[in-house]
Amino acid sequence: MKIFNKDIRVIDPRFKANKAHYFIQCLMGTAAVMIVLLTVDTMFKEVMIASFGATAFSIFALPHTRTSRPRSVLGGYTIGIILGVGLNLLAGFLYARQGVHIVYGVLGAAAVGLALVLMTMTNTEHPPAAGLALGLVLQGFQVSSLLIIIGSVVVILSIKHLLRGWMINLY
Repeated sequence: MKIFNKDIRVIDPRFKANKAHYFIQCLMGTAAVMIVLLTVDTMFKEVMIASFGATAFSIFALPHTRTSRPRSVLGGYTIGIILGVGLNLLAGFLYARQGVHIVYGVLGAAAVGLALVLMTMTNTEHPPAAGLALGLVLQGFQVSSLLIIIGSVVVILSIKHLLRGWMINLY
């Protein structure tokens, strides 16, 4: 049934012919997130984990899109981490000197805006990495958590590379 030339089917018509892809790729995304959740202190790093979850979705549900390319994922995470860590340190310094809590809100927004500019300028667009930058400004960071996230991203990109001929976009 179509309304205003829009398809309102609930189930993707490609699902029936691609059941194995849908279930296996989604299971891989689930496993990747579970491993990270069992490794990182999830109570302290909710935004970092959420960002990784969105990355896992992109890589396993939409493996052949621009935002799932290794350049976009690794470049986006690099930009997000540099901005998030740098602006978090600046926010801490300014807050200690001024005692004004609004500093975190302003610098958090700046992290997203700068990530937007830098990612689009360098063709490394990966939306979850902008969320990571914001989370790092607001929540802070531990080097060990950042290393686990980066390592996890490299692992799921490697899995994607190994399965590139088999995986399909699930849309």
